[in-house]
Formats: sequence, C-alpha cells, structure tokens
Amino acid sequence: MGDDWGEPDPDDSFLIRKCCELRRKPLGRFDAEDTRIMLGQQISPDTLAPLALGMLNQNPWAGGDMFPGALLDTLLRLPDNYWRDHPAHAAVADSIVDKALATLSADPWLTDEDSGPGSLLAAMLNLPEKYWTTHPAPAAKLKQIALSLNPEELRADWQDDLREALNRWR
Repeated sequence: MGDDWGEPDPDDSFLIRKCCELRRKPLGRFDAEDTRIMLGQQISPDTLAPLALGMLNQNPWAGGDMFPGALLDTLLRLPDNYWRDHPAHAAVADSIVDKALATLSADPWLTDEDSGPGSLLAAMLNLPEKYWTTHPAPAAKLKQIALSLNPEELRADWQDDLREALNRWR
C-alpha cells in the first residue's frame, strides 16, 4: 500500500501499531475490520474505498469488530472531496445504502447475529448526518421505516437513536 513506515515505537498507541502492521499486510488478506481501521484514519482511501465497496456489496452490514454497518459508516465519513473525485464510487455507495434500506423495508426488526431486534435500523440511523441531508430520497425511506416502529420495543440506547432521528425529521 505504499512506503513502509518502519517499526512503531513501543509507546505508540494500539491504533498506530495496528496501522503500521496493516501497511505490510497484502490487500488480498484485508478483512472488513482492517479496511475499517485504515479508512477511519483516511489512509489510502483511493485503494481501500473500492475494497470496502466490494465487501459492502456482499454484506452492507459488515462491521468488522465494531457494530453492524461500521464499515459503511466509516466509508461514508470520507471527506466530501473524495466523493467528488470518485463519482462512480459514490454511486456504488448509494446503491449499497439503497440495498440496506430495501432489506430493512422488508423487515425493520432485522438484526445481526450478536445484537437485538432493530440493530440494523440503529446502524442506519447512525450513518453520518451529512449523508442523509444530501440524499433526501433514501432519507425519506429511512424515515418511513423508522416511523413504522414503536421506540419502546427497541433496546434503550437505540430508543434514543430512533427518537433523535424522529425529532430531526419533524
């Protein structure tokens, strides 16, 4: 992925040590977590965003070691100039969001293996606000899905996410 950064100092943070380690790892061996970490630090987005898009096309809910949808969340947080410079990637990201929304439309209570009902809706609600404000059609779909649910039936932290989203849309 570029220049070798050498060995990290023993006092460096876990994240710095991990990024140095990942710089030496072949891209073909990257998983969602590796990709999420590096994109989160905006390291090699020209190389890693297409890799992330491929992973997300297979599973829009890929989260690595984080929450469901964490890879999509990280990808959508890339700077605006990245998306302006890569309109084809932006179109693929939009289709991934549409795919995720279609699954949620069919079953708003959809969950991943490790979380409770509504976990995937919570992941969508927590995507960057700038995405929803610049994409009104998918935002309207998400709003429709969210309005169909009773917040009291969700886990307490997701109840807050849903209430915040509903308040934004009023």
